[in-house]
Amino acid sequence: MEDLQGMGYNVIPIRRRLVEITEVMVEFKNSKMEILRLKNKAEDHRMEKSRLESIVVSLQMRAKREGMNMVKLLGEVDQIEKTLPNYGVLVENLAMKPFDVDV
Repeated sequence: MEDLQGMGYNVIPIRRRLVEITEVMVEFKNSKMEILRLKNKAEDHRMEKSRLESIVVSLQMRAKREGMNMVKLLGEVDQIEKTLPNYGVLVENLAMKPFDVDV
């Protein structure tokens, strides 16, 4: 460039253009780096979302199992309650029963 300037050529427009091209290339490189950074961040969020969805599915299955266990146990409670005698009647009969007194 200095040789051309030494020969009398006006190299100022060429230098300006080189500076502009350099700025555009730097901006392009920075944009590419930002794109890569954002893609990596998006991938991190995708992985975290997948992990959380897996946990949610696991907890939903667990809640379903617990619900089924609860229904089963309540069924057992109902069966036991049906086989129990009526304690109110038993207590009433015992209360009304005369005492056996041995003299």
